[in-house]
Amino acid sequence: MGTEGCSTCSKTQAKKCTNCCKVSYCSQECQRTDWPKHRAICYPVSAQNVGQAGRGWVATRKIKMGELILRETATIALPEETGIWEAGEKIYRQVEKLTKTQQEEFYKLTRKKGLLEVSENLLEAAGDDEKKLEMAKTVARTIEETAIFFNNDIKTEDNCKCLFLKLALTNHSCAPNSSWTGGSKNPRQLELRAAKVISAGEEVTVNYIIVEARFSNKSARLRRLLDGWGFTCCCNLCDFNDEHSQLQMKEDNIKAEIVKTQQEMTQECDKNPALVNWRALCSLQKEILDLVSQLMSAQLLLFREYNSLVHLSQLARNETMLKQALEEWEELLKKLNVERAWKDFNICKDKLEEYSSMLKSKNPPKDEEIMQFLWLM
Repeated sequence: MGTEGCSTCSKTQAKKCTNCCKVSYCSQECQRTDWPKHRAICYPVSAQNVGQAGRGWVATRKIKMGELILRETATIALPEETGIWEAGEKIYRQVEKLTKTQQEEFYKLTRKKGLLEVSENLLEAAGDDEKKLEMAKTVARTIEETAIFFNNDIKTEDNCKCLFLKLALTNHSCAPNSSWTGGSKNPRQLELRAAKVISAGEEVTVNYIIVEARFSNKSARLRRLLDGWGFTCCCNLCDFNDEHSQLQMKEDNIKAEIVKTQQEMTQECDKNPALVNWRALCSLQKEILDLVSQLMSAQLLLFREYNSLVHLSQLARNETMLKQALEEWEELLKKLNVERAWKDFNICKDKLEEYSSMLKSKNPPKDEEIMQFLWLM
């Protein structure tokens, strides 16, 4: 029993909620009574000031690898093709429909500084030109909402740019301890899951550029983050602390080797399909997988590499490699418990079943099969 009072009746002897550790209850009855109010904040993180990055999520208890941290549906959504300058009014109208609490949270979010500066420049440049001035004023009226949205939006699987009020507080790290991913039912609902064990008091982070820059070196990542979000990353893989220099050098060397191997594979793939050495490609992909396994974010990057290895093992008619890759891929999925990744795994297994006779035949793959088992570079 703790000394903190019950959130429902204020009795002094109460136990903390085991999921979020933020509030306490003296009985299950009080917990049930408070649930309609408490459910909105019942997740194992709390928003705190984390220093240079401003606000962020900090674990309120130990979070297991693969555990769901929070699930959220998009608050604001725009079609992907919506341009920055035409988005303002659409964003503003959606913000107006939010509750007062949601609006307060929205306006606390970070802004894309470049957009604010451009708006100011447009007003100055318009001068006495009435048409340009009216256009500049139209942009300026909603520039704050636009700058907030485009500094925090996430692209969803239904090709929309979406803002998630809670997920927007998750700060970046090139060596994150969590990741967000879409569910299989609602593309505009994302889950934040732990990618490793997270200790109580540890900041929860994700990698904003984990797909596009997964094998980029330190300088390339720093440029991309500065251009895209206006900050300089200071995680262990990016800071200028001498203690981390060897780790950074090791990561960059591994990534350089991966890129080099991918280039070899690309050259092989550029041949006529009938002349491609599928066994060589399969072996090279296994080398990449082994290299990726040594990276700090390995557990988040290996899904894609196992998928590729399974595909190339099928085309290379390497049954032993295919079986091993499938088993290891499945073990990783069990640890991380990502719904979207399970869907990809099951789709791959269905394709393997469909083409199982080709694997056993040992005959070279034809165009139709090759298109089904493309290498995911």
